Amino acid sequence: MKRSIAILLVVLALSFVYGQTENVRPRPFGFTPGMTKKQAITAVGADKIKKQNDSTLIFSSAPTPAGGPIEEYMLLFAPNAGLAKAVGIGRTVNNPTDLRDDYGKIAAVLTVKYGKPSENFDFCNGDVYKDHSEFFFLGLNHKDCHLTSVWKLSDSTVIMLDANGASDLNSGWIDVGYEFHPEFEDFAAAKDKASQAAY
Repeated sequence: MKRSIAILLVVLALSFVYGQTENVRPRPFGFTPGMTKKQAITAVGADKIKKQNDSTLIFSSAPTPAGGPIEEYMLLFAPNAGLAKAVGIGRTVNNPTDLRDDYGKIAAVLTVKYGKPSENFDFCNGDVYKDHSEFFFLGLNHKDCHLTSVWKLSDSTVIMLDANGASDLNSGWIDVGYEFHPEFEDFAAAKDKASQAAY
């Protein structure tokens, strides 16, 4: 009897350790999928809002700030389903090496937590970008260069780590977005409806 209980406890412990990312939805930066705008504002504080509209909040902090290169947090809300996407936005850098360093730090953390990415993209179309690293931000801005990793979790959450080039073509940043499903379908449907209503 004691041996059966001991085996059961070991199995339960292992299922918790290995199954927690399988059964529990991610709560990036302390934000919960499906939470309302009001709940997000309460969790962070209205004084931390940088911008907002009907479906978007941008905060200068989070319930669980990521630290490192992440400086802002953008939340997208579906009209019926609540929080549909949470994005951590990185600092602006002026050197491609710094951008890749920021990217590598976040990729390493995500890989430890969620395993290897489902997809990785690290390429540029055109030799000019390969031969001249100073054009890397230009390539990112024009979508000729790509530095992206994607994790597809078993709960249907999609995590995308992405490098971006600024419009000044001399700087860039990384962002990491958590797209929650089915909430994101509600968000996308509302956006499509709003676009169609504009015609």
